Amino acid sequence: MPLPPKLRVFLWKITKGALPLGENLETRGMTENLTCTHCGLKETASHLFLHCQFAIDIWYAAPISNLAAITTTLDFKGALKLGTKLTNLSPIGLHMGPLFP
Repeated sequence: MPLPPKLRVFLWKITKGALPLGENLETRGMTENLTCTHCGLKETASHLFLHCQFAIDIWYAAPISNLAAITTTLDFKGALKLGTKLTNLSPIGLHMGPLFP
């Protein structure tokens, strides 16, 4: 998949659980800032990018077909796989392509 190096590393970190989020910091013995700043729930990659109401509002602002499928996916790996099947809808209707490359 041809992606910029920074995006490739970021996606690798999400799928491997290597982002410094509350869940990972807790396993390393850190006890501060373990919850989501938007809703106060436990901060995980799935929560931050898929399930937090703040993230859901951002997803629903995007022109993507069948968006409910992403926000109900249990983990980020599943969302990435599903994203290859979703369509990014152009606001002017001239170009449509996959959501994720």
